[in-house]
Amino acid sequence: MNCPHCASKNIYECSTKTQLSYKQYRCRACSRQYNEKTGAKFNYIEYPNEVVMLIVHHYYRFKLSLVMYVN
Repeated sequence: MNCPHCASKNIYECSTKTQLSYKQYRCRACSRQYNEKTGAKFNYIEYPNEVVMLIVHHYYRFKLSLVMYVN
């Protein structure tokens, strides 16, 4: 994995993990810290990518609506 900020390959894995159990890395070239989710399309969502993709799959597969109709 390259650093998403400076594209350096000189990185190391930190011993701590994020709250969602993602591995954390630190770049030795630019001294920035990032995790394995950095740069992903769902970077700022509080849920794991697998859960989000499963919900999106069910939404399109079963034609579900997120709007609840009240009579």
